[in-house]
Amino acid sequence: LTDEEHVKTNTSVATILKKQISVINQCDIIVKEKSIGSDLRSENKLAKLFLQWLNNPNCRPYPVNINEIIKNIIEQYSLYGKSALIFVFKKEIGLSNFECIQIAKTLRIEKNYTEPQYSITFGSDYKQYIFKYDKLRNNYICSSENHTMALCLFENFDIDNNDYVGSFKGVIEYIKLQNFLAKFASSFYSNFCVPSSIITITSNNKDIPLVLNAEEQKSFDLTIEKIRQEIKGASNQGKAVILNRPNMTIDIKPIQLPANASDNIAFHNLCCEKIYANIDGGSRSSFEGLNEYSNNAEVKLIDLYEGTVRLADSIIINPLNRFFISIFKNEIIRKNGV
Repeated sequence: LTDEEHVKTNTSVATILKKQISVINQCDIIVKEKSIGSDLRSENKLAKLFLQWLNNPNCRPYPVNINEIIKNIIEQYSLYGKSALIFVFKKEIGLSNFECIQIAKTLRIEKNYTEPQYSITFGSDYKQYIFKYDKLRNNYICSSENHTMALCLFENFDIDNNDYVGSFKGVIEYIKLQNFLAKFASSFYSNFCVPSSIITITSNNKDIPLVLNAEEQKSFDLTIEKIRQEIKGASNQGKAVILNRPNMTIDIKPIQLPANASDNIAFHNLCCEKIYANIDGGSRSSFEGLNEYSNNAEVKLIDLYEGTVRLADSIIINPLNRFFISIFKNEIIRKNGV
């Protein structure tokens, strides 16, 4: 598996994303205007209209509301370090020309140009669109005969690696270890743990031929069935096998588990703690509800909520603000700034 595939299939990562999405979707997204001493809720009609677009993206089958938009942004940003919304307008960008909001299925930077371009696919046909920088709109735009589309980006681009980086890059080794532990445990139990012993049955009749006759085969089969009944199942744990077969010798050799097999749980717990601690405000207590009735658990939960709101501000709200102001800068009526 690749690092991305490990992250996508990790249970701790799934728990984190589910909790973060739940917390953010409990919040209300509003528009405020900067004012001396305080920020006031905006009555700007354009701002309200922009929120209406987010709450009703007019796109079927997905997304149909802002909750689905937020879910996609959090998942894609966390897993891949990138996500994008495409605001689609009829003919030209304008308040009365809004058609829908699409979610990018793939996003790639084309760097072989003076200005970077974004190659985007969306919709059921996975058609590719190229978005180029538009100085007038201060944004990336793609125009066709019937539509103009504007790109709202949510990015975590790592200059050192010259690529997008997901939120879990710093703990990828713990994620991989936890996945290996889970796979080991699954295989261990799906294969009925390990055989508890090896049983060897030897005939005491030295003159027995290589091929058993009907009577000898029957005796052998009865012996096998007797052993099977004596040792299988939880109710026979620890019992001794006693067979009245003087013409046969039965040798039972127990198989011992490795002494460090129980370390699986300890390593799993360590991985959980490291992965959760990688998140702003994260802890195992807050994500898994451990000690949920203690005072410390309440503090940890508050830390998680506050950290998640900071995350939403950073990766969702700020890019939406920049997009809103840049794409509609000519339409926005400023009063002490918006």
